[in-house]
Amino acid sequence: MPLFRTVIAVLVVAAATAPAASAAQRYAAPGGSGSACTSVHPCSLPVAIDGLKGDEVIVNPGDYPLTSTVVPNKGITVHGVAGKPRPRLLFATGVKGMDLEFGDTLRYLELDADHNAALFAGGGATVDQVILRTHGDASPAATIRDATLRDSIVVASGTNAVAVAASSETGPPSTATIRNVTAVATGAGAIVIDARAGAQASQTVNLTNVIAYGGTTGIPLIASTDNSGATATMNVAHSVYAASDVVGALANIVDGGGNHFQAPAFVNEAAGDFREAPGSYTINAGLDSPANGALDVDGGARAIGTTDIGADEFLAAPAAATGPAGALTPRSATVSATVNPRGAPTHYRFEYGPTSAYGRSTATAAAGQGIRAVSARARLDGLSAGTTYHYRLVATSAGGTTASADRTFTTASLPPFGGVRLASRRLASGGRRIPLTLTCPAVTVGRCTGVAKLATRHTRIGRARFSIAAGGHARVTVPVSRAGRRVLRHVRRLHARERNVARDGAGRTAVTAAAVTIRRR
Repeated sequence: MPLFRTVIAVLVVAAATAPAASAAQRYAAPGGSGSACTSVHPCSLPVAIDGLKGDEVIVNPGDYPLTSTVVPNKGITVHGVAGKPRPRLLFATGVKGMDLEFGDTLRYLELDADHNAALFAGGGATVDQVILRTHGDASPAATIRDATLRDSIVVASGTNAVAVAASSETGPPSTATIRNVTAVATGAGAIVIDARAGAQASQTVNLTNVIAYGGTTGIPLIASTDNSGATATMNVAHSVYAASDVVGALANIVDGGGNHFQAPAFVNEAAGDFREAPGSYTINAGLDSPANGALDVDGGARAIGTTDIGADEFLAAPAAATGPAGALTPRSATVSATVNPRGAPTHYRFEYGPTSAYGRSTATAAAGQGIRAVSARARLDGLSAGTTYHYRLVATSAGGTTASADRTFTTASLPPFGGVRLASRRLASGGRRIPLTLTCPAVTVGRCTGVAKLATRHTRIGRARFSIAAGGHARVTVPVSRAGRRVLRHVRRLHARERNVARDGAGRTAVTAAAVTIRRR
């Protein structure tokens, strides 16, 4: 199971990814070559980064095996493509991962290192929406100094390993900022977050909305000094850590409030899925602040309701409730429901059919990504009259799929079909044609179609087809047969019978007949 969920929501925050007007864009791809580094002809990652200052490197999805440390130049931004799979930088055994300084920015990547640090960040660097892993013993996954690490997952899996190390041995006071990070180090003797200072230096680490998880053997938080007059301070607020330790004079861990000390609930720790499980107390338990960033580790909204503790912002499945059906006709109905997207982009459809197995559905519609219920409606056409139908709404987002409760409605019954009527029983013949005026009842389903026939007891006079709109009338001309003309030559008036065989839009048949008098003109 992957460490992070597949990104389905809209992930792009333009201000966060747009380069400055004067900055160049270069593209890297697995197997890239040459030095053009364009979107059409991407190059390798080291070539894309080499020598840049203040520029942007866009890293296409895929795996990047690397045999040397990647060292960006001053002020560079390196990021994956929002909405696509996160690129993975795979550093060979013994190779330190990426080295960021001088305001560099790293976003939406995964860095994996073996027996060495996956990342060093200093000099005002920013690391955002990144997954860092190291597999070696006694190895730090990330080392930060005067840098910001946020909305990221850091995992150190070895013995005596460190997930995040912040240390200062020389120079002016150093401050590291860690916000909405899930840091994990569960090996024997491991440390999750380590603030360390020596040689009279000063190291401060500010933790907000952080999960520091050491399992049963790792130590979540340690602040330590060498007793040289150095200071190591860890300020912790709205975070999770089961234990902490302070070593040396002038080392201190300050509880800033809102902290929790029991183990968090993960989706699947054994499989390395450190997202929040449903019902975790870390949901909506963090501190809201613009400093948290706009997006969580997977590119979803950073705050849904109140910010969660940790890298992940929990996405609940949408809520759905079935509403009543209305506007019932023999052939159609309008169904309703409500949908609460619960903060994630959500789409819905209505399912319906003669049983609770449904079998038919409407087109998919968008419900937005708010945190309040919105109305949903759909017109269902092509139904059968006088029939009971089951229906429900199915809503889907990155948080899951929810079906509302089953409800039913019954379509209206069809009105009786009485067939067509003759407007006048007095008909006139011009010898070869006899005009009729027929009417179709207004309550007819569809149209009245069929055949009108004229005949005496012994002679078929003629017939004609008709098609009349519901509520309308039509003049129908009946061609007179040869036998009918012979009969009409010898009489001024002929008593006959007019008969209509009509069918409506529902396929029902009705026969009407009337005695008529045909006058020869």
